[in-house]
Amino acid sequence: MLERLHLGVITDVTLVPGRDHVAIAGAALAGGADMIQLRDKTGN
Repeated sequence: MLERLHLGVITDVTLVPGRDHVAIAGAALAGGADMIQLRDKTGN
């Protein structure tokens, strides 16, 4: 599977104020992302 990846995105809500992980992931998928990784250092 990894050999077919072209664009991977790590979601981090601290870098995109006002958007949650779902919104960031949706935008990434719409933009052609093959893989989404959630990053949440807050633990919430």
